[in-house]
Amino acid sequence: METFLKQNCHQCHDADVHEGGLDLTQFALDSAKPEALARWVRAYDRVQAGEMPPKGEPRPGAQEWQKFLASLGEQVRNADLQRIAAEGRVPARRLTRLEYERTIHDLLGIDVPLIDLLQEDPRADGFDKVSTAQQISHFQLDQYLNVADIALDAAWERALGPAKRHRTELGWPELKTLSTRQREPVPRPEHKDVVSWSPSRAFSGRMPPTKVRESGWYRISLGVSAVNPPADGQVWCSVHSGVCAAAAPTLFWIGSFAAVEEQREVQFEAWIEAGHILEVRPHDSAHKKNKFGAKYATEQAQSAGLPGVAIKWISLERISRGPDAAPLRELLFPGVRVDASPGGNAALISANPKIDAARLVQAFASRAFRRPLTDAEAAPYVALAEHELDGGASLLDALRVAFRGVLTSPRFLYMDESPGRLPAHALAERLSYFLWSTMPDDELRAAADAGRLTEANILHQQVERMLGDPKAEAFIHNFTDQWLNLTEIDATTPDSKLYPEFDEVLKYAMLDETHAFFRELVTSDRSATNVIDSSFGFMNSRLARHYGIPWPGGEGMRQVTLRPEDRRGGLITQASILKVTANGTTTSPVVRGVWMMDRIMGQSVPPVPANVPAIEPDIRGATTIREQLAKHREIETCAACHVKIDPPGFALENYDVIGLWRDEYRAAVDGFKPAKAGKDGKEGGWQPGPQVDPSYTTADGRAFKSLAEFKEILLSDADKIARNLAAKLMTYGTGAGISFSDRQVLDDIVAKTRKQEYGVRSLIHAVIASDSFLNK
Repeated sequence: METFLKQNCHQCHDADVHEGGLDLTQFALDSAKPEALARWVRAYDRVQAGEMPPKGEPRPGAQEWQKFLASLGEQVRNADLQRIAAEGRVPARRLTRLEYERTIHDLLGIDVPLIDLLQEDPRADGFDKVSTAQQISHFQLDQYLNVADIALDAAWERALGPAKRHRTELGWPELKTLSTRQREPVPRPEHKDVVSWSPSRAFSGRMPPTKVRESGWYRISLGVSAVNPPADGQVWCSVHSGVCAAAAPTLFWIGSFAAVEEQREVQFEAWIEAGHILEVRPHDSAHKKNKFGAKYATEQAQSAGLPGVAIKWISLERISRGPDAAPLRELLFPGVRVDASPGGNAALISANPKIDAARLVQAFASRAFRRPLTDAEAAPYVALAEHELDGGASLLDALRVAFRGVLTSPRFLYMDESPGRLPAHALAERLSYFLWSTMPDDELRAAADAGRLTEANILHQQVERMLGDPKAEAFIHNFTDQWLNLTEIDATTPDSKLYPEFDEVLKYAMLDETHAFFRELVTSDRSATNVIDSSFGFMNSRLARHYGIPWPGGEGMRQVTLRPEDRRGGLITQASILKVTANGTTTSPVVRGVWMMDRIMGQSVPPVPANVPAIEPDIRGATTIREQLAKHREIETCAACHVKIDPPGFALENYDVIGLWRDEYRAAVDGFKPAKAGKDGKEGGWQPGPQVDPSYTTADGRAFKSLAEFKEILLSDADKIARNLAAKLMTYGTGAGISFSDRQVLDDIVAKTRKQEYGVRSLIHAVIASDSFLNK
């Protein structure tokens, strides 16, 4: 290896030249020096990719090249394995704020939203679970103390106070008092209902009689029907909560529904803040909009054919998403009688408060820390309770202080893992936070208690059980949203002149499509190659109309068979993906190319040089993005990366900002107001621009003319697509990015699942059974 370096590398990367700031003579492979290890990994990758030695320089022969890679690869792998043996692959990992909230809910049996009270988690390697990016500050510790108090207040109130159950029923007598001057639905005495017409103004459809007295979860039921429905017979509507006034303009999404002429009941569950009301209104960019102002009347709307939703009745029922008082008392205070008589102060009845306090604190701490505790480990928290009891506090108050200490302990906030093979309880913890984003349940913990979870067949059985549990929805949403960057769906808002088809109902349908698609890959063990292309998709009638795909009928997200002329198939042609990889005006092959390389193709992209200006979109259509990039690539430092980035980006160029197929770009037109969806550019805020050209040539010289041809190129290396997904699952599941020694593990996972055609469920099992997952 030394000879190879001297002959091929040192002339540019030694102490005298050190081109690019790299002096290879100064970096010994030392497992204790991560920066040195990282530089040798990069050197390995550059040589393996054929990028070093650079073009124009003498190159070694194939045999010499392979021999060098084998030697360097073995040394780097051994150094990485030494590091892992000494300190573990995953540094100390803290619960993310989502995991914290879900764990607190399960631990205390409460349902109070907590996530927004905690600082947003930073990301590394695409996920917020990667421990190297996690930090903790005094500010965050103060947040944890505050949240612990809120959670304990909620648990004590639910366990010891009267149940909060009440229902508000609103029928014609209550609804007929609504006033159109306040943008409220219009009463129709002849039908004994109210109608919310397709609005052009904010907060239309607000209903003050629905104001809730206290914050909490509510089951919302609506008796609705469509008025003046369009040709498809459906009036798509949204339901929000909020103050619904300019003084507090934020609205909180509850859900959407398609009203039809026949009256039916629609139902939602949502957290509603005290003092907030409901807003129910037609919400479809294809609808005609109200032009009659605040004083519009039913007769005017009817004569204009304005779509509306008739609301016959509304029911709001206060509900709880946790156990009732009796089972919650057994969860928090097992073996102690609770005196919670109406009108009196609640109390725990104990003949020996200190003995009961020690038992209850140790039991609670064991559940919170996700493993059995010794008396010595529980002692600091027991001491908190005893100190309170010695000061005259009641057993109930003493327990609250001790529980607060448990909930702010590092043992609760962090995973308890030591270098080497994970013991059963640490494995249960890692598995549960991977698939459920919360603490292990009783069955998983029982398997760990018995020491059997580390047995391959028991582990496989538990994974199957967990994937079939409703809690696995947390994995479907959380993993998918971070892997595909769907968390950025609201980062940009499509320009209403250029893209009048877009609305909020459509946005949520986009997200639902992607979640439903990935859920199917997991549930049915569909091949990971479906990420690139598939013969099926999921959509509701609103999304089907957006795509121009015939709707087979029915409600909700449905699986549909895709035709070649639909130009869909796979994750990469779904509107949610196409939106988050674009800005609000136009698309960029660079942004989409980087996203494809990182999220789908498994190729790293170096950061943009600091002195290179960004490409500004031309929304007037004077130049195409291809023409702009051609000039950009004249910069020498850009060309080396763009040869990789641009091909996948251009392959997707036939899809616009909101995921619609296009043969021409949309160019903005001055002086036009937004057009309603379905109108061509002549009557809208845009006109046809230059032709879209998706053709390009990959970095290895393979030319393609369309996305279909580019998909074939990607699918020719199915191993690569499966390997990338396995890497994402590994990173998300363990809380550490892929290290050099993980590469062989990933190769083994791909080989192991090849017979199952890289089924996604099989990949999950293989990741969990790997050494990288089973060791710290």
